[in-house]
Amino acid sequence: MKVAVLLSTYNSARFLEEQIKSVLNQTFQDFTLYIRDDGSCDNTLAIISSLSAQDSRISLVDSCGINLKSAGSFVELMKTVEADFYFFCDHDDVWHEHKMEFSLSAMFLCRTFKSSAPILVATDLQVVDENLNPLAKSFREVSCLYPNELKKFENLSATNFVTGCTVLFNRVLRDIAITYPLNSIVMHDHWLALVALKNSGELVYLPVPTLCYRQHANNVVGVSRRRSIFNLAGISRSFDVLLSYYRQAKSVNPSITFRAVLLAKVIYRFKVLWREGK
Repeated sequence: MKVAVLLSTYNSARFLEEQIKSVLNQTFQDFTLYIRDDGSCDNTLAIISSLSAQDSRISLVDSCGINLKSAGSFVELMKTVEADFYFFCDHDDVWHEHKMEFSLSAMFLCRTFKSSAPILVATDLQVVDENLNPLAKSFREVSCLYPNELKKFENLSATNFVTGCTVLFNRVLRDIAITYPLNSIVMHDHWLALVALKNSGELVYLPVPTLCYRQHANNVVGVSRRRSIFNLAGISRSFDVLLSYYRQAKSVNPSITFRAVLLAKVIYRFKVLWREGK
């Protein structure tokens, strides 16, 4: 069984060493950490070089200094690395020591594991500030997400519950995903979950925080706060983001309509308000 951790870096020197060490100190140890640098101009590469000299599980993927942005860099890693199971890893978080063990166990217990179905596992996160001081014990709770309501394609197209830094997926999903056109990807986590659903796959959600989700000034994606129901995007998305989500979903499933995505967003928002007693 080959397990790959995919990490994309870009000017990551501030938090990178702490994150890599948290990955290397997992209770599950049989993996390779593949790092692709997306054209850093700080001390990122020196940190990677130093740590890779100490641990043979770290492998630097040659990027030729080409900047592909976050989603493009992760997809390039998916295309380059051959493995049975893949974890996404952000450069600025800190993994809990049982993260890989818990996620792999969920994968193996999945009802479709022995079939040829694509499977993606996602988990909750603990929200912390840049110094790892707790801000919220549950990303799901603070973001008002209800994953079991979002496992249909239309619903997931409008509201994403899959946070990339928690994700584990199997080789079947990887092989399917890299055949899709890549020019409409907004964020790789949401896109990959949509690919899984479109291909009769399974999304598994663990309501257990498996990492410290660090919030700081340079987050590519962070914790969103709720907005008024009268905002067309619903809970935390602007109309422009909802439109880009729709375009991303349509690149996976050409038959989906914007009307269906917008309706799914409005219905989900009302369900959240009802559950929250607002």
